[in-house]
Amino acid sequence: MLYIPDLRKNLISVTQLAQKGVQFDFHSVPGKVTLTRGALSLTSESLNGVCVLKVINKSQLALYVFPELTYDLVHRRFGHASPSIMDQMMRRKLVTGLRVNTLAKGHQGLCDACQLGTKRRGSFPAAPRLDVVECNSGVHSDICGPIEIPSLNGKRYVLLFVDSFSRYCHIYLLARRSEFFKCVEEHKAAIENKHNRSLRKFTSDNAGEYLSDEFLDFCARHGIDRGTTVPYTPEQNGLAEVRFRILFNKVRTVLVDSNSPKQLWAEALQVVVYLQNRTMNTTTRRTPFEAWYGFVPDVSHLRVFGSLAYVYLPRKTLSTSGAPGGAATRTAKRQKLDYRAVRGIFVGYASHQKAWKILDCASGTVVTSCHVSFDESFSPAAEELRRQEFRLLSSHLALDFNYYARSATSEADLLFYSHLDPAEKSSADDVALLEDFVNSFDMSEVNFADVRPFLREYDPVACAVIDGIAPQVSTKRPPARNPVLNVVRKQQEAATLVALENVHAKSDMCLVSALGIAADPQTYDRAVSGPDACHWRGAINNEAASLKTNGTWTLMPLPSGKRALSCRWLFKKKYNSDGSIERYKARLVVIGCQQVKYRDFDEIFAPVIRLESLRVLLAIACIEDLEVHQMDIETAFLNGTLNEEVYMTQPQGMMTAGKQEWVCKLHKSLYGLKQAPRAWHQALTSYLTQEGFEKLSCESCIYIRRCRGELEIVAIYVDNLLLLSKSFGVMEKLKQSIGSAFKANDLGEVSFLLGLKITRDRRARKLWINQQSNVDSILQKFNMEHGAGVATPTAAGKKLTKQQAPATEEATAKMLKKPFRQAVGSLMYQMIGSRPDMAFAIQDTSRFLSNYGEAHWQAVKRCIRYLKATRNYGLEFSGNAVVLRAYTDSDYAGCEDDRRSVSGYVTMIGNCTVTWSSRKQRIVAQSTAEAEYVALAHCTREVLFLRQLLKELGYEQAATVINEDNQACIAIAENPAQHSRVKHIDVRYHFIREHVQHKDVNLQYVVSKDNVADALTKGLPRDQLEYLREAMNVKSMG
Repeated sequence: MLYIPDLRKNLISVTQLAQKGVQFDFHSVPGKVTLTRGALSLTSESLNGVCVLKVINKSQLALYVFPELTYDLVHRRFGHASPSIMDQMMRRKLVTGLRVNTLAKGHQGLCDACQLGTKRRGSFPAAPRLDVVECNSGVHSDICGPIEIPSLNGKRYVLLFVDSFSRYCHIYLLARRSEFFKCVEEHKAAIENKHNRSLRKFTSDNAGEYLSDEFLDFCARHGIDRGTTVPYTPEQNGLAEVRFRILFNKVRTVLVDSNSPKQLWAEALQVVVYLQNRTMNTTTRRTPFEAWYGFVPDVSHLRVFGSLAYVYLPRKTLSTSGAPGGAATRTAKRQKLDYRAVRGIFVGYASHQKAWKILDCASGTVVTSCHVSFDESFSPAAEELRRQEFRLLSSHLALDFNYYARSATSEADLLFYSHLDPAEKSSADDVALLEDFVNSFDMSEVNFADVRPFLREYDPVACAVIDGIAPQVSTKRPPARNPVLNVVRKQQEAATLVALENVHAKSDMCLVSALGIAADPQTYDRAVSGPDACHWRGAINNEAASLKTNGTWTLMPLPSGKRALSCRWLFKKKYNSDGSIERYKARLVVIGCQQVKYRDFDEIFAPVIRLESLRVLLAIACIEDLEVHQMDIETAFLNGTLNEEVYMTQPQGMMTAGKQEWVCKLHKSLYGLKQAPRAWHQALTSYLTQEGFEKLSCESCIYIRRCRGELEIVAIYVDNLLLLSKSFGVMEKLKQSIGSAFKANDLGEVSFLLGLKITRDRRARKLWINQQSNVDSILQKFNMEHGAGVATPTAAGKKLTKQQAPATEEATAKMLKKPFRQAVGSLMYQMIGSRPDMAFAIQDTSRFLSNYGEAHWQAVKRCIRYLKATRNYGLEFSGNAVVLRAYTDSDYAGCEDDRRSVSGYVTMIGNCTVTWSSRKQRIVAQSTAEAEYVALAHCTREVLFLRQLLKELGYEQAATVINEDNQACIAIAENPAQHSRVKHIDVRYHFIREHVQHKDVNLQYVVSKDNVADALTKGLPRDQLEYLREAMNVKSMG
């Protein structure tokens, strides 16, 4: 066949067609020629003595237009294959489906993902080629694990088989090593059935699985020759060992390239194996697929791992509903105004179906579909994936291929038919034509940049309470497509400062971000079938018993017109201060985001104690040598009584036989209900009031009672109670009283509370607060355990500015791959809890959350490196008297973007640092005195709050000393003189004068080098920072 560009008709060679099995009939129909091959029959007409074959082009083929390919795109589709291997594959035509003539030649520069994922040392000399002459002659095997992070369905081990002849790889994912033998049996049966010959040689290392009596008997029974390596000589099993190295290099590479979380390692590994089997092997000079199956693979269906995908929703969709964890399904009919696609992430190729595997961003499920549109230039941000609770369910979106079947000669087979392994190919009658899909998928009706998850109201992660800590934490973020880049531009100009003095309201969010020491099961099925199943079953039984004891619900048919809320189980390990497991906790939660305001709930606010107030109590306890104990209320929310009529589906594992369709009418509040925290708080405060406790007016979560001249204090943080009293006997009576009213755990003397490790030396009257376990978690989360530490959290003299933010959409998209916001959130809780020396660094970096650049990211990484260097540092409390004092300072015009100043203050009770703040001022000060005056106002407000708190606790204060290093500021506050210099200052800052006159505060001058607050307004050199850090009582815990 010749290619002639100017020829207007295609010429077909009769000889070539005959060699392909086409039969020609020149006589049956006069003047016509009939071409026949199997069931296909075509008839040509004679025109001017030439046979003309007319073929009608079908419109559906427009769906399969091949775009212009770039070298980098094909490189990423093949899982970052070697450039030399790709060149040879295309030159030798080892695959089909690539338009080589449109492929750009050469590779420009280094691939960043390849460098990060595959960099290695020099290799050993190559081993000689094995003496094998056919597939299935021999197999090399190895097992890898446990992987530190379980896969989405709980797998932690990988079993690898490599065919010695073809280099074709098979992998099996295992939850535990005991599954090894079952996989070996399955693999042997599969490959022997494929090639109709027995496995003759099996090579492995000396791992226990390969030396077990069960496996050795299996090999002897089937006549398999066993080969093992010499101890400490893995090179003898190099085919498997090297293959594992190559595979995991590729896994790291594709995860880096797609900005995917490590939880997707199993999906990435399966994709990498799929691609390696279709990539040329340098030893065999062909693809393992061709050597294994006997023909060249088609790779036109390959897509970049982690790329953005839009999955078509059929008119009837099977969706999860009702049962926890999606155990039950229902058929939902798509409405006229419903979205016709869902947004997802490409995570693999279906093994026994003609489809891609897509992770649905809305529901966290992995679905398979052949009706997918891809944007391979973009991978959704890692933060979006990490917020999802991955549930590997079998969803059947658009998998009924027979529904779309039209004819045996359909061109639609271009997508998936030719690339499937022969064992997976269906008959021609099952080929899907997709005609309905092409016609119904009207792209003009969907603005994909604004698509919202169609099951948003059923998203359990957005609203379920995480162990009662943060019931109102939002986990949503806008889609990070190009329109968001425009939003970032707008937000950059309107970015608001983070007021650290008010950050206690956000501390729950920081806590959820910062903690999470180990992975817990995400579904009921995974909990009761995992390695800790006995522990989780016990926790489930305890929760079920509590629900029944409290009379939480009544079973009944769902009334007409009412809606039942879904529920699910949450599982969490509770840890001791040393990181060991204290207990396993199971909690039944309602999917509260399905609730509707004014129908299912009214008011939802419930207060928790501020960390500042908690440190004040600990400071008083240290100085006064008080007893400090802790109690935990079991299933606390079940004690709250509901005023609304609320119905819930029956929980998984607690179904009543014969009444599966009935629902639970709730009488008590459950975790996950929006009003549950408020109902529990009302029940607890009602009890405390009946027992004679009084609520403080300035802190609604602290209750006090004076009995026979002795003070008793109860501080509330959801279901955690902190108890203080002077004598041990009074403490025991108080705990007995609470235990009789609620089912509570007596945790003894406080040691670990809200992520804070608390230790005491009562003889020396000292107390220490640190968060070392959280530091370790941060270092591990951001892969900086082995990095070098630094002596200061900021580089002295270096400023962060908006000019350092990305200026192009490409640069912004690149920075969005950095976990900047997550890092700042984790560091924020560390600073709020026990590290005032980091306040300025966190305040400075948090100004760029809406648009951050490389310099900002490096600044955050420096903070983490500083944490590593000061890993065991924390607050040291001591003192002889409950006396309040404060330090305040400002950095005049410290922000180069708008020339606003930075305020900072530190307050102490005795030698206990209890509160601190670093924040940018809201006005542009015109002098250092004015900037110091505004900072003094911020400090004074905090001092007044602490004075009121101490007064209500029985520790009335004389005039509180505020140390200030600016004489002009002190003069302005003490004397209403120099009118021309202060007349423009907002009146709200002049309240300082009133409190100076009333002797609530006493302003004293302190030299700048001794002003502790100086460390909270600017980056300092090492020696000065260490001096002030010591003055703040931030010290090494040893």
